[in-house]
Amino acid sequence: KVLGWKRSELTRRLGYANVSRALRNYDAFCEGNLEQQDLLHRLMLCQELAGEEFDAALRLSRDRLERDTNVAIEVATLREEQYIEQARGEHIPHLWLEHECTRPKSLFSVIWGGIESHKLVVLPEDIIHIKEQTKRLEAVQNFVKTLTLQYTTGQGTFGKVTSVLFRDTYDHSFDINLQGELIAERHRAPWRGKIIISSRSHCATSI
Repeated sequence: KVLGWKRSELTRRLGYANVSRALRNYDAFCEGNLEQQDLLHRLMLCQELAGEEFDAALRLSRDRLERDTNVAIEVATLREEQYIEQARGEHIPHLWLEHECTRPKSLFSVIWGGIESHKLVVLPEDIIHIKEQTKRLEAVQNFVKTLTLQYTTGQGTFGKVTSVLFRDTYDHSFDINLQGELIAERHRAPWRGKIIISSRSHCATSI
């Protein structure tokens, strides 16, 4: 702006042939994407733009982005801890299906329906209210054997069910095979993937 250049003039000065692509990269750079190595290299070689002021601004931007990233991580960690603490207090024993696929075949079915619609099976009230652990586990094992075919052989969003977790508490569960036999115990909550929707790009997932 100080030099009175139009955006197209900027890309010409930087030696770009594809103006539209160059401007997209430039806009991303101005919004904080400092990994645009080719663009950064060209800017640092441009006599009218390069120099101590540019280097100082770049350092400040990198420091700010690093601070913002650290703050975002701290906030996300705190929210996750708060969610887990709340989930522990509100936990109701249920079944959690383990599937052959860890990633969904359709992201949108998980986005709109929620992962619980594909993973969580509600237990009958009479089983949940059994106080004696051994008897309740036996009742759950028998219930697993009666699960419908859609849970045992269906090719759903996550593929076939491989086993069933009886989550008696948030952090503890019994791993039961489809024949109702106890396989193992787990002392951690099942891993839950996350799906992120961006308005500027396609959906991305970390599941």
